[in-house]
Amino acid sequence: MSNTKITNAKTFTLTGKNGRVVEVNCYTKRGNNGFTHFAETNGEKSYIRYINRTWESFEYESVLRTLAGKIARGSEDKTCLFNSIEGLSKQAKDDAEAWYAGIKKDYDGLCDTTKQHLANACPNIETKEQAEGIMTASKAFDVLFRLEEQEKAEGGQK
Repeated sequence: MSNTKITNAKTFTLTGKNGRVVEVNCYTKRGNNGFTHFAETNGEKSYIRYINRTWESFEYESVLRTLAGKIARGSEDKTCLFNSIEGLSKQAKDDAEAWYAGIKKDYDGLCDTTKQHLANACPNIETKEQAEGIMTASKAFDVLFRLEEQEKAEGGQK
């Protein structure tokens, strides 16, 4: 897997005992049988291989926990590092809930015609990127549908 391209590199900052700051570099390598998440800091390295997908609160959560267990300087430091990871998990959850609330608000603001077209054309939205792209296009179509409805209503009054 050494020739495999590194993707999705991210750096996380963890806080240990007495405010010790630990910068952790994480990245993904894809292989024939899935993918591997890596976490590295100061010469220490951890990795976890996945065949399909991971059900983490945020990307790299599991490999960060594994590395934190390896680099902890005693139980208090380990607790601090794990609490730092919990903070990242809570932030990811809050961000996801805020994103969902925004998409729901946008969807609720669409006219019935646009909602019906969405239901027919996009029954299975599987990723955040798909949802955002579809919502952007839906807002544009919504303007057109509303203008069309307005023209029909005005035409009926003449």
